[in-house]
Amino acid sequence: MAMLSVSSGCFITHDYEHVKSMLDSTKADGFELIVYSSIIDNIPSLIDEFSDLNRPIFSIHAPKVAQTLLSDPLFGQAALRLLKQTASTASALGASIMVVHAWDGRYRKLSMGSIKRSLELLVGHCNDIGVKVSIEALPSRYKRPSELVGELLSSSDDLSFTIDFEYAAAYGMFGELMEFSDRLSNVHLRDYNGMWLVDGKRAYLKPGSGDLDFKKLISMIRNRGYDSLYTIEAPYRCVEELNDAIYFFKGLI
Repeated sequence: MAMLSVSSGCFITHDYEHVKSMLDSTKADGFELIVYSSIIDNIPSLIDEFSDLNRPIFSIHAPKVAQTLLSDPLFGQAALRLLKQTASTASALGASIMVVHAWDGRYRKLSMGSIKRSLELLVGHCNDIGVKVSIEALPSRYKRPSELVGELLSSSDDLSFTIDFEYAAAYGMFGELMEFSDRLSNVHLRDYNGMWLVDGKRAYLKPGSGDLDFKKLISMIRNRGYDSLYTIEAPYRCVEELNDAIYFFKGLI
């Protein structure tokens, strides 16, 4: 059954206590918790903080620094340690999915063999603890993101992927990613208007503030047989506004 989740990133803060209070006030079915690098050395406190939420944590988003570590063969072991630790956190919190940035989009050359080896070892660990690895279709200067997703998925039958509406729209790759729709495990809902920056800052557009036709796009995904997790991943200043978005998407999924 399709479920509507919200990312802890919706609240524009690394203050986990505040994030928890805001998450508890939403009307979502569950949550995606971002693990920031700043908390890595104090994971027990994170687990304590979120162990008594009033709804489930469906997914954990691994620290984004993993993308840089994975992209350099010299740091493959460090990436693996970080991601295994995050996966164990996901398991402790009851999350069944870990979203991973598997490459750094700034790199014009990637050692795909090294990334594949790291992911293979990670997937083996995650299978043992009941967590599915979901690689996100991120921007890339090396190849089209859809090509990278396809190559990594072909290296392991147990890998899945996350589609981000903003990135998919920016690259015009919805159709390409739907070729792997049977491996889709998470959908990040964010809008896009053709611009990465607003007033010199990275733009993360709330649904409804850009040009995407969410009804059409979600219908396309549903027609492929997808009936699982959707996650709102955009900044909101107040819970009431976020709840309006939750009601809107619950009517579409």
